Amino acid sequence: MPLLISSFAYNFNNFMIIYAVTSGGPVNPNYRYAGHTDLLISWIYKMTLNQQQYHMASVVTIMIFLMIAPIVAYSFTRSKSFREEDLI
Repeated sequence: MPLLISSFAYNFNNFMIIYAVTSGGPVNPNYRYAGHTDLLISWIYKMTLNQQQYHMASVVTIMIFLMIAPIVAYSFTRSKSFREEDLI
């Protein structure tokens, strides 16, 4: 479980590397707001700060949460620490 959590944290921390090197570019003509090297978090960042697409960024953020939350909840309930919590 700690490895899973640290893996998610590491992937969100990759935002700074991608944004510092390429800023999500080059521009992808097939997508309206995303570049070729954008991660989900850098795409949301660019939608809010550069393009003022707050409504679209909030919808994407909620969709990410709805996809990841059940997976995290399921894996947490299957972990050993969750089962041992009732023993104390």
